[in-house]
Amino acid sequence: MSNRDLDTGLLIIPEELRAILERLDASVEERLKLHEGTRRPDLYHYAPADAFIGIVETRTLWATDVLHMNDSLELAWGTKLVKEICNKLIDTLSYATIPQIYEPAPGRIFAACFTERADSLPQWRGYADDGLGYAVGLILENMPRPPRSVCRLVKIVYDEKLQRELVTQAFVQGGAAVKWIDDQKFDEEHELDLLRLVKVRVSSALSRLVSLFKNPAFEYEQEWRYVVEPLFTEDKPAHDGVSFRRSRFGVTPYFKLVFEPLLPLAEVVLGPRTPEALAERAVVALLLANKHLIQRTPRHAGVHIWRSEASYR
Repeated sequence: MSNRDLDTGLLIIPEELRAILERLDASVEERLKLHEGTRRPDLYHYAPADAFIGIVETRTLWATDVLHMNDSLELAWGTKLVKEICNKLIDTLSYATIPQIYEPAPGRIFAACFTERADSLPQWRGYADDGLGYAVGLILENMPRPPRSVCRLVKIVYDEKLQRELVTQAFVQGGAAVKWIDDQKFDEEHELDLLRLVKVRVSSALSRLVSLFKNPAFEYEQEWRYVVEPLFTEDKPAHDGVSFRRSRFGVTPYFKLVFEPLLPLAEVVLGPRTPEALAERAVVALLLANKHLIQRTPRHAGVHIWRSEASYR
């Protein structure tokens, strides 16, 4: 009997295995929704001057492949955590597939990064040209959604105990799937096809979790991410909406998040090292040229422009 559909050629997934994998997906989805449920609409994005100009003029933010982000070293934190837990679970779960079950794959998770903090000295230094850039305050209620993708605004998980619990749960559910396959005594080709499927599903679940993990030492950033997950299928493994740009990582995949009709701009915070008088006048001119109103007094509508109070030494 063939283990693939005769019409489509796609792998036939037994109902029992499908149920195990659906429980894995549901547990990850439940965690993501918990963080989604406490979302804030007003968040900030730190940027150097050239990026700030581009955001305003094109009404566009970038959701970048997380393996190519400036914070990519933070993924190393989550990946190290996964490998550590994996090694501890090998004897407990007793199956040989687990060491190879997690492989971070490019093109699976994209993210645009934001913070709750409008005037954070470490973030001025790290993300806004050492204080010469800007923090863009946005009302993120209706975010653009690339076609054929799942998108959500979620808060980063800094709690290491919670991170470990989530990774362990994913591995245990993956182990249950592998054990079920082993118990069925499928022929070798069928078993390998199903094990590859489990590896992809568990790796995908772990990638979704790890993309939300950061070292607890960075909790001061109070980061949120708008996460874009392209939907891939066996017969359509590539996504036709992705763009590419040059970065310090070389060719970098990303999605353009274009706002229509205007960027939902609420505030612009001038970096602590921007020229005192010139910076505000230039920002006002930039915003007016791109059809934004300027808040002249607290009683009027428009974009509120103010200067960072962070002290530089």
